[in-house]
Amino acid sequence: KTAVLGAQAVDAMIAPEARRLGLFVKLNQQTYQDMDQAGIVLDYALPNPASQAGFINRLGWKTVGQVPRFTKYLHFSRRPGLPYTPGRRFASDLEIRQANQFDPQVDQLWQAAATQFPIAVQKDHTYLTWRYTKNPQKHYLLLEAWRGEQLTGIAVLSFKDLAQHHSAALAEWLFLPEDPVTGKALLTVAEGQARLRGATRLHCWMLSAQQDACRLLRRAGYLFFDASHGLTSLKKRLPGSLRYTNPLIIRTLPGADLVPDPVQFKNWYLSMGDHDYY
Repeated sequence: KTAVLGAQAVDAMIAPEARRLGLFVKLNQQTYQDMDQAGIVLDYALPNPASQAGFINRLGWKTVGQVPRFTKYLHFSRRPGLPYTPGRRFASDLEIRQANQFDPQVDQLWQAAATQFPIAVQKDHTYLTWRYTKNPQKHYLLLEAWRGEQLTGIAVLSFKDLAQHHSAALAEWLFLPEDPVTGKALLTVAEGQARLRGATRLHCWMLSAQQDACRLLRRAGYLFFDASHGLTSLKKRLPGSLRYTNPLIIRTLPGADLVPDPVQFKNWYLSMGDHDYY
C-alpha cells in the first residue's frame, strides 16, 4: 500500500449579503491552488445537497457514490439479561474492554486490515489518537477486543446526536474479515453501551464492498434499504435513517494518475468517523 497526502473538505461558507458575486468559486479555487502546491493528491468531501451541485458543476469535483447508512432500532431488539458491558468474555477467550487510549497494537491491526481496503484514511495509532482521544470538542467511547495479549479489533462510539435525536453512531468498527467473532462481539458491546446512555438507534456506515461486515450488520438486526434496487416505490416512505446518507465526492491533484481509481466506489472504505460531523 502507498500512503499519499490527502484532505477532507469541511466548510465552505459565504455571508448572505456577499452571495451571487462568485466568491464561492474564487475562494475554493485559491484554496485548491494552495493545496496543489502542497502536494495534496486527493481531497474528499461529504457535502449537503445545497453545496454538492456547486462542487460538481463549478469546481470540477467528481461524484463517487452515495454512502449507505445501516440502522438498528434498539427499542425493538432488546434482549433482557444479556451482559452488554465491557469486560464481558466471548468465545475463543475474546474480551471486550473499554479504553481511554488506543493501544499501540492498533498499528499492527490496521496494517493487517488495510490490505482489504484499496482506498481509506490511514487509521494508525497517530491518526486515531488525534481524531478521537485528543479531540477537545467531543467525547468518544473507545472499545477494544482482546484475545489474550493480542488486540483483534476496535470500535468507537459517538454520542453527538444523543440529546436531540436519541441516536448513537458507530464511528469506527475495525476488525479482520477472517475474524467475525471479534466484529460481532464489538457490535454487541457497542449496542449495550448505546442502550445504557438512552439511545434508541445505532447507526453505522458500511459500503457494499465490505461484504463480510455488511453481512454481520444485517444478522445483528441492522437495516438498510437500497431504493435503487427494486424498492423505488418505497423510497419516500422509508425513514431517512434506513436509506443513503451523504454523497461522497472527490477532487484529485491535476494530472495525477491514481491507482486504484478513486472514482470507483468499490475501491473505498469509509466509516462514520471519516465525516467530521461525527
